[in-house]
Amino acid sequence: MAQTDAEGFTPERLLNAVRQAFEICQRCGLTPVMIGGMALDAYTASRATMDIDLLADFPPESLDRIRECVIASGGRLDDAADQGETRMLRFYVIGIQVDLLRAWEPEMKMLLKRAEERQCLGMALRVPALVDFIMHKLRTGRPRDLDDAIRLLVANRQSADRELLEAEVQRLHLTDEWNVVRDTVDF
Repeated sequence: MAQTDAEGFTPERLLNAVRQAFEICQRCGLTPVMIGGMALDAYTASRATMDIDLLADFPPESLDRIRECVIASGGRLDDAADQGETRMLRFYVIGIQVDLLRAWEPEMKMLLKRAEERQCLGMALRVPALVDFIMHKLRTGRPRDLDDAIRLLVANRQSADRELLEAEVQRLHLTDEWNVVRDTVDF
């Protein structure tokens, strides 16, 4: 569960935290892609969330440099979540939780490669291409992620590439999850 500090959560504060999280990543030489609930805003309305989820490609040995960059930028590391973890770094900027995930598997690297710059939260941000975003949500498989996939498909029904979606579902063995989404949307 995302935590904030005593100052509380406001939309303006969250937007400032998004800007700062992207700036920290860029200072470290990373090109992050927003992948969480806020990234839905690039395709449909975002859902309520209190954290920022970013994906970037970096080797595990660069984590110390990234940690230093977070601290130098005024961020705070989450020591409890950082017990030798090499797939994710959790930190806070202005009290807002940021999960920086490392693209450690081929599907994540493909998502990064095909990411698009789109208007998201009133800013030009890199987000997954629609098909990759839907596949990411299906792969995660949590109820809220399946709901996100449904929302993405409903809002983008006309532009969604059905053939590519079906091919990716088969390639990634996500037939059960896809059937839930497709049947709900009547796609």
